[in-house]
Amino acid sequence: MKQQSPAVEIPEGVFYSGVPNVNIYVEKKDAETGMLYQAIIYKTDQGFDRAQIVLADSARMEMSADKMHLILDLWKGEQFENLQSNGAMRQMQSEADDPYDRETFDYKRFLIDFDSNFNLMDKEMLAGMAQAKNMMQIERTTDSLSQRLDSIGAAYYQERMALPALQTQKEKKDSQLVVQQAAKAAQSGRVPLSLNFDSLKTSLNEGEFLQAQSLVQQNLQSTKTDLEWKAQYAKDAIRYIRAHWVEWHQKMTLALACLIFFFVGAPLGAIIRKGGLGMPTVISVIIFIFWYIINTSGMKMARDGNINMVAGMWVSTTIITPFGLWICYKSNKDSVVFNVDTYRRFFQRLLGIPVKRHLTRKEVIIHEPQLEGMTERITNLADRMTTYARENNLWRLPSYVRTFFRFQPDHTVKEISKEMESIIEELSNSRDVKVLGVLNEFPVFFTTAHLSPFKTQKTNRLAGIFFPLGLILWLRMG
Repeated sequence: MKQQSPAVEIPEGVFYSGVPNVNIYVEKKDAETGMLYQAIIYKTDQGFDRAQIVLADSARMEMSADKMHLILDLWKGEQFENLQSNGAMRQMQSEADDPYDRETFDYKRFLIDFDSNFNLMDKEMLAGMAQAKNMMQIERTTDSLSQRLDSIGAAYYQERMALPALQTQKEKKDSQLVVQQAAKAAQSGRVPLSLNFDSLKTSLNEGEFLQAQSLVQQNLQSTKTDLEWKAQYAKDAIRYIRAHWVEWHQKMTLALACLIFFFVGAPLGAIIRKGGLGMPTVISVIIFIFWYIINTSGMKMARDGNINMVAGMWVSTTIITPFGLWICYKSNKDSVVFNVDTYRRFFQRLLGIPVKRHLTRKEVIIHEPQLEGMTERITNLADRMTTYARENNLWRLPSYVRTFFRFQPDHTVKEISKEMESIIEELSNSRDVKVLGVLNEFPVFFTTAHLSPFKTQKTNRLAGIFFPLGLILWLRMG
């Protein structure tokens, strides 16, 4: 896909350095058409002294037919290029900015060398990658890069401060003499004591004024472009240093993550209690995705300098380690923390969701039900249910205050449920399909569905105070 549409590989809003000697920045892109919008290209294939900066409203990148070049088409833009000067010209321009070439174009095409075939990577290119270095090499590289960046920053500062517009006025020893000489010259009418911009402007004809204005604009644009280039160079260098530190930390965090996942995966099967590629695989993938998202997010924020490097690289390990210890503890205690049936039964009891029975005809029946006296047992059970419902007003919702703040245990409904389950258990041995069908219509009793939702008075009071949760638990009794 990268060969068919190289624009897919270029991210939005950041500089992409995947092409040798070329840095590309795009503000927006269209992956379907391959168009890049508001593009900035820095070309250093001729060296940093002859760097080319290209700004374009839109661009498109595609691979050549021989897979050896990248074709970059640009529309509506400008190109800036530093021009080297040496010898006498260099001496004459020692106090001036380096010359540059500026070109405005409606359409321009670049042909960039880029071998996308499957060839061995150059050894020198591989040596510069942080992934190919050990921890000692990464430390030496970051130290040297930091020192170089500090020296370059100091040189940039001195260079900028040398500009006339940024120089501070310093008093000299002979400043008083200079003022006196200037005053005498002004009195004699040879030179004005001060300059007035309006009078200076009127002294120039229209052509001279436009030429001076154009020269000032060019100098300002050149200074702005130079500062943007140096600022981007500093950002890239800092990002390169952070990338090395990211790799330095990953050599420890990834190895430690493998060890931690061993302590997570080993007890996982014992807790889930299901074999095959079903639930254990699903739980394992969910845990890994959770860790991967945290690890990737922390790594990117640390690489971009949004958070501390140590915090970003170790946040996933900090989270997964207690989880692994907790899983081992639950496995040692023979817990059912990942048993789905346990959670389903809990919420059914908590919310009062009715549960259907699924009785089927048994293939082997040892003891058939004793029907003598069964009618009397069922009649007595029905009378007890009717009496209990009338005495406890089950036809309406109980008081909110009594439900959460006046907890009272009820053992009568437990006895009724126990008697009903005994009758159903005995009749489930019947060979008659109609009897089994009638038994399946009987719901499973939740003996606390009409009472306080929790067993402890403290928990019930907290649920009642937290009104949204208490309201849901109260309405479940309806």
